Amino acid sequence: MKIELCNYVKKVFEALNEKAVANDIHLYNDIEEHIPVFADGEMVLAILRNLISNAIKYSHKGGKI
Repeated sequence: MKIELCNYVKKVFEALNEKAVANDIHLYNDIEEHIPVFADGEMVLAILRNLISNAIKYSHKGGKI
């Protein structure tokens, strides 16, 4: 399936934003718009959730992801 990676990162950031704010972590999405990726969207979401959640968990207060 063809997906736009930036939109998937936005979805995960929205889902994890509360957790990031609670840990004083700033989330930045530097991925350009309209970059197509051929991948399973649900698997991409699962991978991004895991990576970003771990990054929030192990980042210092005031960190940037």
